[in-house]
Amino acid sequence: MSRKSKIRWRKSDTEQLAKRVKNFNAKITRLEKKHPEIADLLPERVSAKTLKEDISSRADYNRIVKALAGFSEKGAEKIVTGKGGAQTTQWEYKQVQKAVQAENRARKRQQEALAARPVMIGGKVYKDVRRAAADKGLTPLHTNFQQRSKQSWENFARYMQRSLYGKSRSDEQRYYKACVDCWKANLTAKQVEELKRTMQAVGIGKALSAYYAGNDELRPDFVYDNKYGGQSGTSIFVRIMNALRALRNLPDIQQQGQEHYMYNKNIKLAKKGKFKSK
Repeated sequence: MSRKSKIRWRKSDTEQLAKRVKNFNAKITRLEKKHPEIADLLPERVSAKTLKEDISSRADYNRIVKALAGFSEKGAEKIVTGKGGAQTTQWEYKQVQKAVQAENRARKRQQEALAARPVMIGGKVYKDVRRAAADKGLTPLHTNFQQRSKQSWENFARYMQRSLYGKSRSDEQRYYKACVDCWKANLTAKQVEELKRTMQAVGIGKALSAYYAGNDELRPDFVYDNKYGGQSGTSIFVRIMNALRALRNLPDIQQQGQEHYMYNKNIKLAKKGKFKSK
């Protein structure tokens, strides 16, 4: 499901976007044929139709068209390698850097807005007390290309590229379905329902972002790798559940033996996607 568009599409806009997409995809095809050894490092092809559905403002449009045009520049396909094993094209490296800078600017604005809000204690407003905006979601991001492993960079780059191409809900739907399918194949029906309810309460988009950022327990096929690695279904369930609960700063649930688990009795998931304490 695309976001509501605030852009008035002109014929020239549609034609320019289609041209940029055509050139972008054509260069990928040429490079795959000429240099098959770097095929896995090239960006994925894009669709003009999908991009148009996700573009919600003139700023989105200008940013995407500029990014697509950048890949046509000479040397954009050059491969850069980090000390930790990460590899990518010069183009993607620059795009991720830009996305990180934009995200950090947005986080700073939100953090400043939160810090400026008055603090209420016992229903009374304290104007001279400043709020500490300590939300983990507002801490600055860092590219850390040199330190990242190949998998870590791929996850991080994919996460940041979503801010370039638009955050379509179709990503969330595919991710949620992949998780549920893997859970059903390896866990009990009760465990699957608990995980579904918790992920929906936390927010599928938030879980997806955590997965892209490198949270291994929220990888759809995490359950397969650990099941065949010898872990019990209950142990795997507890790890996934705790990863989800951590996104809302809730305490871990505890495993007892091989077949049982329990929640902290003072805190539980509430209905309709909200969390509360007793």
